[in-house]
Amino acid sequence: MPTRRQCAVIPFVTINGKPHILLITSRETGRWVLPKGWPKKGRPLHKQAKREAFEEAGVVGRVGRTKLGHFSYAKQLKNGKSVTCKVEVYPMQVKTQYLTWPEKQERKQNWLPPQKAAALVAEKDLSLLLKSFNPKKFEA
Repeated sequence: MPTRRQCAVIPFVTINGKPHILLITSRETGRWVLPKGWPKKGRPLHKQAKREAFEEAGVVGRVGRTKLGHFSYAKQLKNGKSVTCKVEVYPMQVKTQYLTWPEKQERKQNWLPPQKAAALVAEKDLSLLLKSFNPKKFEA
C-alpha cells in the first residue's frame, strides 16, 4: 500500500529563555503526538498544519514555511487496516492558547522541554526532530 502524506507543526513557546513544545494525545491510542492532519487540495502544507494545531490543540501562531523534516508512522484506519503516513513537520511559534477548541474534550496536552517531549513520543524520527529542535531562527 502506498505511503500517505500528512502535515504537522511543532508548537512552541519560550519560557525563561528555554523552548517548550506542546504535545497532545492521539484520539485513538492516547499516545503523545504533534498536532497533525491530512493535506487539503489547494492549501499549502504549512497552512494546513497551522489549522490542525487550532483544531486539535487550541493554539495559533506564526508557522514557518520551511519544513523541519519528517517522520513516518503506521496509522490505524477505521476499517481496521493500517497505512504508512509520512508526516512533514513545520515549526509554529505559539502566540495564543485558547481555553476552548474543537477537539478539547478528546485530547490531553502537555508543554515540555524538547528532550522530555522527545522521550514521550513513540516514533524514533519524531523523537530525533524534537531533540534537535532549535526555535531561535523561528522566533519573531
